[in-house]
Amino acid sequence: MAKRPITIRAKFLFQKKSAILLEVIDSAGNPHRISVPSESVTVESDDETIFASEEVLEAGIPYGIPFGDRLKDIHASAKELENALHRNGVWTAEDVLKNPEGVKGALFSMLSPSMSSIVKIARESMNKES
Repeated sequence: MAKRPITIRAKFLFQKKSAILLEVIDSAGNPHRISVPSESVTVESDDETIFASEEVLEAGIPYGIPFGDRLKDIHASAKELENALHRNGVWTAEDVLKNPEGVKGALFSMLSPSMSSIVKIARESMNKES
């Protein structure tokens, strides 16, 4: 007996010529954007909901920069975060609730070196498109 194709709901973002950009949420809740041929999907009314087979979605062309594949400098340990929290005056549960800016500051200090990497990746990507 033939396996029945699975149809998945996706969000329509925009159409350019014969391709449609879709946003699909995976089973872990992470969004993915892909470009698929417009004739390979079914639009349901005017609510920007698209239905496509699993095969069509798997064959779709990924959209955007694969930052996770390119960012190699994010190496934060729990101990480093603890030290950053302490440097920002966050020591207790009460500190977390009274000083959310201190928590944000600690997180930002941990990730700020990655900001320059993200900008560099974006610039490289734009240069490739030119």
